[in-house]
Amino acid sequence: TAESALRAAREASPEAAAPTLALAAHLASSGRTEEALALLDAFVTSRPRDVAALRALLTHALVAGDARRASLAALRLVRASPVHRREVRLAIEGALAHAQAPIAHAIFRALPVLESEIELRFSAALAVGDRDECERLALRMDDGSTAGRLRAAERWIELGDGARAEELAGEVLLEAGRATPDPRAQRIVAHALVLERRFARAAELLASMPAGTSEEAARRALLAASLEGAGLSALAREAVGTPR
Repeated sequence: TAESALRAAREASPEAAAPTLALAAHLASSGRTEEALALLDAFVTSRPRDVAALRALLTHALVAGDARRASLAALRLVRASPVHRREVRLAIEGALAHAQAPIAHAIFRALPVLESEIELRFSAALAVGDRDECERLALRMDDGSTAGRLRAAERWIELGDGARAEELAGEVLLEAGRATPDPRAQRIVAHALVLERRFARAAELLASMPAGTSEEAARRALLAASLEGAGLSALAREAVGTPR
């Protein structure tokens, strides 16, 4: 049989990755995923820097939904070959896209933090409800720059912490002074005010924002929410163009 031939090939070259990977692929395609993973586990235990085997283990663990194996394989792969960090990131993005947030989060927890991945890491932590990790990441995003403060403020909005979001975005608006206000900062402050149920102030701010900016869709949605919260349902419908 095909499996017998694959096993014979592996026995003939036990130190070569190719026969093991071929047998693992055959087992997985036959629905024997646990056997495939165990086979790859054993191989990478004795050859922890074999990139091909680690990539295969990561792939099969993701398909199987095995967070422990996936995170360990990802860590070993990045250590063995740092250039494969992008491949690991794509695997994480795929896991998040396919509602496998626990796997994405577990992989990230096994890896050192990269600034270029910090928002994706935040998304994974948020999806599994790891608020402590989310807060650590939000604090880290605030590097004192305008972009950093607004990025962090967005994350506090996602966490439902209007006070912190308002503080950071408000600082950006204050620093602008009489210059043209940053519409993103205005929108974040307004969203924070909605979270804090300060609907009248939010509506006032949103109404003062110029129309036609990149924030227009969000501005209209928040304006409707603030008017609705203030008990002005008719005006809320008008804000989003909904017929009475």
